[in-house]
Amino acid sequence: MGKERVLDRRSSRDRGEFRPEFLDAWILRRIADSPRWKDLFAEVPPAMRDYPADDVADLLKDAGLELTHYEPGLPPPFSRKKGTALTPGELAEMRTRFRRTWFASQAEVLGDRVEEFLDEALGTLVEAGKTDPHHARIVAHRPL
Repeated sequence: MGKERVLDRRSSRDRGEFRPEFLDAWILRRIADSPRWKDLFAEVPPAMRDYPADDVADLLKDAGLELTHYEPGLPPPFSRKKGTALTPGELAEMRTRFRRTWFASQAEVLGDRVEEFLDEALGTLVEAGKTDPHHARIVAHRPL
């Protein structure tokens, strides 16, 4: 079989340290470390990670795929002024995105309380004006 490359923690950028551009990660870590949630997150602490679009594109090319569409910096889908609430539909979409991207492992640990945690986290992120996950669109296909 050909050369394989897998995106994993080593190919991502840890967003756990506090830097202004990573305020969202700092907020989530602060909530997870609170007495209300700390015990549940003891085994699987939240860790937000970015997979740079260029790294993902390289991985696809290395796998023999041809990029047909590459937009590394899409505008955030939920841009808000600080403190502006999400609509119920946007809140539901954000819960889904957070669960799939930032909380996949943690959702299992939280069990029935995952929605409660996500509501607290999203509420805090909205207050801080940090509801914009970073997005890229990459489409690739295997050449004929």
